[in-house]
Amino acid sequence: MKFIKYTNTGSRKLNEDSLYVSELNNVVYAAVADGVGGLNHGDFASNFVITRFEKFCKENVTPDLNQFLINTNDSLIEIAKNHFNDDKIATTFTGGVITEKLIMGIHIGDSRACVLRGNGIKQLTIDQTELGRLIREGEININERKFYSRRNIIENVLGRPDMFEPQNFNFNLESGDRIIFSTDGFHEVISKLEIRDISIKFKSLDELGRKLIIELENRILHDNATFICIEI
Repeated sequence: MKFIKYTNTGSRKLNEDSLYVSELNNVVYAAVADGVGGLNHGDFASNFVITRFEKFCKENVTPDLNQFLINTNDSLIEIAKNHFNDDKIATTFTGGVITEKLIMGIHIGDSRACVLRGNGIKQLTIDQTELGRLIREGEININERKFYSRRNIIENVLGRPDMFEPQNFNFNLESGDRIIFSTDGFHEVISKLEIRDISIKFKSLDELGRKLIIELENRILHDNATFICIEI
């Protein structure tokens, strides 16, 4: 398995995205996190969960991702209260343990994990936003979503006891599959269809990565943008 990674501060003064990807014993561990905009210490929150994920994966042959996220959520809440005297520190998190046959993941917020296979792309995570929920409930159609004023309101995050409902996801993999983890600053400017078309065109993972980076750097980024791509 091979992987590439990239992060861009975009138009922001501070990069509140964090990422981790590594291969240990033919297993890839990957995750992205995005400190929630409008709240304090987003850079700390995203780095905190990614640092704990790295340590957790190195110490556990078969990580229990549910327990990891529960423990991390409790720790982040405690640190926010006792160290920062702030009960509103939060981050998204999308992470996975990837073998040649399977991805096992856990997700909270509006970051994403998608699988590219052949001429298709499948999103493995749900967007835990107000807009995402309304789309799933059929209250807003595809044409209306671009103009929805509360599109960035997140309904589930890491770091808040009242907004903690993570999603587990598992997906069987095949040789040649590509998995993309991304923060919203990435997938808000490069659509899933664009990602699919670029992946179809570029058979080399390095070429795919370069093209995605060029696309990001040639567009107006209103947020930090981060992605990881793993090729089976």
